[in-house]
Amino acid sequence: MDAIKSLFKGDPYIWGIYLLLLIISIVESFSATSFLAFRSAEHYTPAMSHVTHLIFGCITVLVLLNIRPHIFRVIGGFAFPASIILLVAVLFTAKVNDASRYIFGFQPSELAKFALVSVVSSILAKGQTSEGVTLSAYKRIIYCTAAICGLIFTENFSTAALLAAVIFFLMFIGRVQLMRLAKLVAVCSLLLGLFVGSLLVLPDSMMVARMDTWKQRIVRSSDDIPKVDQPLNDKNLQVQYGHMAIANGGIVGKGPGQSQIRDFLPLAFSDFIYSIILEEGGLVAGFLMIFLYLFLLIRAAMIFLRCENIFQAFFLLGLAMLVTFQALTNMAVGVDLIPVTGQPLPLLSRGGSSILMTSAYFGIIQSISRCVMENEQKLLQEQMIYEGEMEEEESDLDLEGEDELLDNYDNDSLDMDLDMDEEDYSNYEDDETGVEEEENEFKKY
Repeated sequence: MDAIKSLFKGDPYIWGIYLLLLIISIVESFSATSFLAFRSAEHYTPAMSHVTHLIFGCITVLVLLNIRPHIFRVIGGFAFPASIILLVAVLFTAKVNDASRYIFGFQPSELAKFALVSVVSSILAKGQTSEGVTLSAYKRIIYCTAAICGLIFTENFSTAALLAAVIFFLMFIGRVQLMRLAKLVAVCSLLLGLFVGSLLVLPDSMMVARMDTWKQRIVRSSDDIPKVDQPLNDKNLQVQYGHMAIANGGIVGKGPGQSQIRDFLPLAFSDFIYSIILEEGGLVAGFLMIFLYLFLLIRAAMIFLRCENIFQAFFLLGLAMLVTFQALTNMAVGVDLIPVTGQPLPLLSRGGSSILMTSAYFGIIQSISRCVMENEQKLLQEQMIYEGEMEEEESDLDLEGEDELLDNYDNDSLDMDLDMDEEDYSNYEDDETGVEEEENEFKKY
């Protein structure tokens, strides 16, 4: 038991969330990757590749939770310029699904998310005053966020928007003045409205990068024709099959490995894995997944309130929001609440970069949690030692008081005895004198 506790340090509830997500991921990977298995004619290779990434992710958590949290502040400082360089370099790489996102098999945007949250947390920690965050700190946050999100935006709009939302909430929690945040929301809303309007107005010949893809997604999401009446085509294939999977699941689902839509849904192992979970586990499994990610954010918020180090508190909560917001975005896509974004479901969707970085987030969260628990334990021990010393001093004072009272009591008793002896002796002498006088009287007589 002690060996297990020494290995799995940190918050036990977060460990429970992480391990439960790993178990669900392993089970669902065998179902969701059947399309890849059929295409490659290898039954277990896609699923085992996913499991291998999960194993490396678990090792990452165990390594990072033993690193002191202040080290991540230094790493984030170096990772920020490195991520900018990689984001620029990835623009010149080959495109995958009409987007340049990978360099040497790794997504620089995953590193950029970690770096930006770390840098913003550091700026917020340094810029704290009695009236909130300083103006210079606020401007630095805006510049850093604009640089990272601007580079991600051209190839991955959803990731840029998700990261910007996390930074916004982090500024709100970090006591940035509400007037500044209101102005920021107004400016961003105006720019977003102009961007969407330009997408709908500009002709296809003027579309650059992924603008045409974004336009088609907006048009499809605003279509008034019910999904049931829409003909099945390459544009709505994923969404339509996702609806079928949800309808098949019902309340309790068809059971693990019993999905029927997995063989037809092209990205069942990535963007639409939540639809497969709903088909095999029903609404019960769907609500369980939502609860797990929200509970992660709740536990992070509870640890945030116990942190004594401001940077660690902001960094912890920022990473937890990254994981939770990304999960909720993927789920919203799976049930067709928002257009397809390409955001993976953390720890469940297939992808080595996403799994390793999400595991790194869990490791950092547990590292901060471990330090918080150690500090609390140290304070508790010091308090117990202090209370023990106080009890000993009170005990010594009580003993000294009792000794003094006992000495006073003995002295008083001795004095009383001496007084009584002198009184008895004087009475005795008086009696002797009286007897002699009586004898003399008798002799005279």
